[in-house]
Amino acid sequence: MKAIFSSALIILFTSMNMIAVQPDRHLMDFWVGEWNCTWQDSVRATNHVRSILNEKVIEENFSYLDGSFTGRSWSMYDSAAAKWRQTWVDDSGAFFSFTGRKEGDQVIFEGDETVTKNGQKNYRRMIFYSIKNESFEWDWQGSTDHVSWNSLWHIKYTRKN
Repeated sequence: MKAIFSSALIILFTSMNMIAVQPDRHLMDFWVGEWNCTWQDSVRATNHVRSILNEKVIEENFSYLDGSFTGRSWSMYDSAAAKWRQTWVDDSGAFFSFTGRKEGDQVIFEGDETVTKNGQKNYRRMIFYSIKNESFEWDWQGSTDHVSWNSLWHIKYTRKN
């Protein structure tokens, strides 16, 4: 009888833990799809975002329409750390690593601290906001003190039909 009760408790707690983790694991599902990316009042890029590897990883394929810039990212929920992680690489040779979380109605991915040759600290982050099924806004921001942030690039995403 004790063995049955113990097994039932293990199943119950495991199920409760899976339910608690589930919403975070699906935080970035809104991003999956085909997107037009607009800034300075015109469509300038597309972004093909898909779920891969048994829906555990989100792969991004970002390209300027004129072919002058292409980048890719891979995002995944790290359940052991209870946070999102993203790696970005592009054809300019850039590499960024981010850690993400939900904060209110926004999704924020913060990059690692970098230091310039003259010792200046730099911080970068991405903010996804105004998230709807057919659109959302995205900002690339920079800071030298991790307190005051400046918008460096604003993109309006609109889902392709």
